[in-house]
Amino acid sequence: MRVGKPDQDASENKIPRLHLVLVEEPEAHLHAQVQQVFIKKAYSLLRNHEDLGTSIDKGSTGQFSTQLVISTHSSHVAHEADFACLRYFRRRRAETRAQAPTTTVANLSTVFGSEDSTTKFVARYLKATHCDLFFADAAIFVEGQAERILVPQFIRNFFPDLNRRYVTLLDLGGSHAHKFKSLVDTLGLSTLIISDLDAAQKTKITDKNGVETTRSKSAAPAIGKGQITTNPVLKSWHPQLEDIDDLIELPDANQIVGAKHDYSLYVAYQKPIKVFQGTSDEGTLIPRTFEDALVYSNIATLSGIQGSSVSSKINGIVADSQTPEELKESLFELLKSAEKAAFALDCLMIDDPLSLVPPKYICGGLTWLQDYLTETANDVVTVDSNE
Repeated sequence: MRVGKPDQDASENKIPRLHLVLVEEPEAHLHAQVQQVFIKKAYSLLRNHEDLGTSIDKGSTGQFSTQLVISTHSSHVAHEADFACLRYFRRRRAETRAQAPTTTVANLSTVFGSEDSTTKFVARYLKATHCDLFFADAAIFVEGQAERILVPQFIRNFFPDLNRRYVTLLDLGGSHAHKFKSLVDTLGLSTLIISDLDAAQKTKITDKNGVETTRSKSAAPAIGKGQITTNPVLKSWHPQLEDIDDLIELPDANQIVGAKHDYSLYVAYQKPIKVFQGTSDEGTLIPRTFEDALVYSNIATLSGIQGSSVSSKINGIVADSQTPEELKESLFELLKSAEKAAFALDCLMIDDPLSLVPPKYICGGLTWLQDYLTETANDVVTVDSNE
């Protein structure tokens, strides 16, 4: 445009058609809040002229189409950019020592390009939560606030190697993790999903017109009762099973989804726990949610918990129940409408944090993730000599 320059014959001074601005890691010199302002305003500043703006239909000035390319490790910068503009550089380890690690570039516009409800949910959730999913070593998906509060404490107290990793934790407030499958596959991000068994009993209902339909009603998990799970993660992502009996009998090794050497995924959900309660013999209970699994795994620790009303009720249930079955039924009714986050906060304030242990299914998932990240820390994949 030669703004401020003397007029010259265009035939002698051809205007460059390419206008490319490269900015490398602006976060190195900017505070977090300024990083977000910068990425919001940078491109509009480059087009800040009355003959440019956002239009290219202004005669000869339409020849000026500036491109702005920014490389960044900042979640603040990535958060403010449109997902369609993001390119994710994904590192792939070498399969042998004779090869070098490689990098591929994922175009995220293909992940968030459609307008269906799933992609809208994922894109808007990431915008709303300001998560650092793109820069993490691994991701942990949880279903509720209680897990969001206590899983980081379990990691700090019992998984020191995992605590040193850059792991992002996403609380989806329900069974929505399956909606992230396409994004996880694209990023190649090692992922742990901590899900709920969510058992339900199928019942047949006949309306006044004699039409029979089948409905599912929340139920305490039991084997041999024809129950199903209502959790879409378990039904549609992994292990793609609906029958409660099949889910409970599934070997732990089959809860892992391998993806060659790029990344792996583990889906953790509740399985039977041995519980000794009251004066009865030891009993085996199947938790339905994180909260009852936590109680079953910490009977002694939670027997004196105080604080919120729900914690006091749990304290009373633990003290008054004479058998494991009575404990299960009382907790099932309470947790239907309990304020679970308040209970988790009370657990966080227990005098000896090491006395509160993670439920078995969560312990299994965190152990897998810690071991997997340790194993994949090197750039070279260890290949069995017999393969």
